[in-house]
Amino acid sequence: MEVMKPAWLKAVSFKSGRIRMLGLFCRQMAITLSAGVSIIDALELSGREHKNSAFGETVLQVKALVKQGNSLSEALRQFPKVFPELMVQMVRSGEMSGCMDLVMENLGVYYEGQADLRSRIAQALFYPSLVMVVAVGVVMYLMAGVLPAFVEIFESMEAELPRTTELLMRASTALMSGGGWILLAVLLLLAAGQLVVRQERGALARDRLLLRLLWIGPFIRLMEGVRFADAMAIMVNSGIDMISALEIAGKILGNRVMRHKISAVQEAVRRGAALSDSLAEAGIFDRRFVQMIRIGESSGTMEQVLIKVSAYYNGEIDRKIKKMTALLEPVVLLVVGGLVFFIMASVMQPVFEIYSGYSELV
Repeated sequence: MEVMKPAWLKAVSFKSGRIRMLGLFCRQMAITLSAGVSIIDALELSGREHKNSAFGETVLQVKALVKQGNSLSEALRQFPKVFPELMVQMVRSGEMSGCMDLVMENLGVYYEGQADLRSRIAQALFYPSLVMVVAVGVVMYLMAGVLPAFVEIFESMEAELPRTTELLMRASTALMSGGGWILLAVLLLLAAGQLVVRQERGALARDRLLLRLLWIGPFIRLMEGVRFADAMAIMVNSGIDMISALEIAGKILGNRVMRHKISAVQEAVRRGAALSDSLAEAGIFDRRFVQMIRIGESSGTMEQVLIKVSAYYNGEIDRKIKKMTALLEPVVLLVVGGLVFFIMASVMQPVFEIYSGYSELV
């Protein structure tokens, strides 16, 4: 049954806040279902009490579909921009096993963990990003507000200027006279870049480049490893077969290169290959990750191993974040301080030289 989607869904960005909202919804459903409340009443309670009115409205539409005779998984599937495929498949497994409250609890833990991961990364990058924004503002102010005054002074005195000062003065003049065109060119370049990465080939090239970058590539692999392990753990725990679990887990990954390689892993497993061997051949996760998966296969404890993999790599991400923050903060401050010092030194050097010349004449 096709349902009219709210207009806001088209602009939804599935980020930390929305993931956390899904986690809250799943937690609420788990609590009410475990208390013996029917699915329809549980959806009614969640939809009415949810802080986000648009999300609550969608939940009430899901309730209406269930009331008409659809299963919960079928109703959720009508809103793919809100309820991802992982959730739909997990709910379907809960319907088949009769353990919907447990499935919802697992989903709540999963989405809250994913939201926490994004929040930790955002918090770690906030201070360096803020300093960089302030630095750009300070440099622009010096170039557009302070330097022009000195340009007029130096030109009126016909002073001989150092090379660095001349370059800065030319840059300042260009910024003042063609600032609008420069801004327009930057905006056009950004827009062109957005158009390119919206295409599959452009996005694939961008993701391939990111994986090759010195610090960013390993960090992306860690993040995707956590996502993959978390998703696989809750799906294996819910009885979803390995092929379907790999297909869904692959779609969760944000990096398209890794997503395509997981598809290749899925095909290899479908042909009878071991998951660990397929992951090793794909080369998307490190050796430790593959070894732990191999242990899970040989011992028959895949779910527990995947949970441990997730916990281990979450710890690795925290260590990387702390290390990155410890390195970024002084580097950013040094760069900002160096830029400001360079500009001020380039301006003040000819001033001192002119002053020294006048002193000698006197």
